[in-house]
Amino acid sequence: FSTWKKIIRAIMSDKKTFIWMMLTISFLAILDVIHPILNSAIIDKYFSENTVSFENSELYILAYVAIAVLYFAFTTLFLIFTAKIENKTAYILRKQAYENIQKLSFSYYDVTSQGWLMARMTSDSSKLAGLVSWGVVDFLWGVLTMIGILFVLLFTNFKLGIIIICVLPFMLLIA
Repeated sequence: FSTWKKIIRAIMSDKKTFIWMMLTISFLAILDVIHPILNSAIIDKYFSENTVSFENSELYILAYVAIAVLYFAFTTLFLIFTAKIENKTAYILRKQAYENIQKLSFSYYDVTSQGWLMARMTSDSSKLAGLVSWGVVDFLWGVLTMIGILFVLLFTNFKLGIIIICVLPFMLLIA
């Protein structure tokens, strides 16, 4: 458990970048919820009757372009912030591992190759930093998107939303 505390501390070492990453993930989750709503509005307006007419579609085209630009901007920012956190976490983990290696006795180095130890330390810290930082991102993005979808569901069909909320704990338990 103390190892995870150290890893979380390493991730949270740059709070400003972490907060910016969380904000960009939140905005991407909001866009993930808005996009299907826009699609639904377009289908209802232009494809619900037997005739297809694209009169007064400029607003929807503008909305689509705006969503695409926002997706690009927030995805780019989110990738930059996550990469910064990943690199900072890897650096901190490597530094801590190096400090621990310096405390080992000389007899340890008689039986363990220094090259193997350094390669293992570098590789493991990079893998762990990537796994943790991107895992946190994927988890938070997924949770925020699901919460947004649940709110939209409650707004559009309250009864179905309540049924889903009642079934959701069992689905989470099974998953």
